[in-house]
Amino acid sequence: ITLIPTMGALHKGHIQLIEKAREIQAQICVSIFVNPAQFGKGEDLETYPRPLEQDLKLLQAQKVDAVFIPKAKEMDFLPTPERIHTHALYQQLCGKSRPVFFAGVANIIYKFAKYLRPDLMVFGLKDYQQCIVVKQLLQREQLTTQLQFCPLIRTSAGLALSSRNTYMNDAQLVRAERLFQSLLLCRDLFVNEGHHLQKCLQRSQDHLNQDSGIEIEYFEARQFNNLDLVNEDTLYSKHTRFIVCAAIVLDGLRLIDNIPLNASATYWNIATSQMTSDQDSGIHPPYRKETNDDRY
Repeated sequence: ITLIPTMGALHKGHIQLIEKAREIQAQICVSIFVNPAQFGKGEDLETYPRPLEQDLKLLQAQKVDAVFIPKAKEMDFLPTPERIHTHALYQQLCGKSRPVFFAGVANIIYKFAKYLRPDLMVFGLKDYQQCIVVKQLLQREQLTTQLQFCPLIRTSAGLALSSRNTYMNDAQLVRAERLFQSLLLCRDLFVNEGHHLQKCLQRSQDHLNQDSGIEIEYFEARQFNNLDLVNEDTLYSKHTRFIVCAAIVLDGLRLIDNIPLNASATYWNIATSQMTSDQDSGIHPPYRKETNDDRY
């Protein structure tokens, strides 16, 4: 059985997860659960989109085998070890502004893996830090559920699809494209022009700062496989792959995105920690667009 954990408000990115799961396993279950533990004070728990009827119609059209829609009280009843609620990575990157988020993610994913016991769980790579958190959690707890990570889906202009994109008006959606433009700029400066990494990061942030309504929360390069910090030893190692992760706030709306810096012919399979080719990797070329345009 393959489980695809979601919070609902499904879009084309979720459909891609279903399609990938169908290639691997015959039985597919999609969970819809807006997990209160992932939301901090002042966040959008109450206003998070919950178009349940629309989601169920989409899942029926996709012919999934089951939909799991638990209630918070039901999930709270299941015990979890206290140790899973703390980890250094939980307080980095997104964790700096969302200090309870990854503990909430770890809590629900542990329960799914421990008590539902799916053979496989499928995640999209848009929230890259979440993928690493989940991978490390299952490894530490020696849970047998396998993981599959799928490339995120973008609009024709490069904006990563997200359930929260519905919060933005047309003008804001256009301005939000600047985030991916900045990530592309960073990669091109690093790979094609050979600029020093810190200069690439600064030039990219300068591009973001041209919109006075954008606040940069973080724009950082990390090691691809584990999100460890980049140092001089790893920077010049031919075996190390890097990813730039970024979060911005645009008119009060928070957006995240990422791009690998030096992964081209091969990609680092974060599920197995092995270097693999595009064809046999659990991670395929990480950015596909609705338009099937290969530029991204």
